[in-house]
Amino acid sequence: MKLGGIFELEKKLKEITEIEKTTTQPNFWEKPVEAQKTMKNLNLLKSQITDYQNVKNELTETSEIISILEMESDVTMHTDISKTLEKIEQEIIQMDLRLK
Repeated sequence: MKLGGIFELEKKLKEITEIEKTTTQPNFWEKPVEAQKTMKNLNLLKSQITDYQNVKNELTETSEIISILEMESDVTMHTDISKTLEKIEQEIIQMDLRLK
């Protein structure tokens, strides 16, 4: 599953890089209000990337578990997997809402 396009992952990573370059400039803190806004934006972007990576990892792990369960024909874990997938879906919805 590819979610990066929805959340503009590459764009956010480039923006983080640019902002980090800006924050290393000697005159960055000369305008404290602007600097604080920039840092707030940087932290928000980093948080969004972390959220994305967490969801991606959860999906990967869950997919691997599903593959194993299919090979073993183990139906006892279906409820747990369904709950996990519902949790991941809610996380994606929340991420999407925070981006709007």
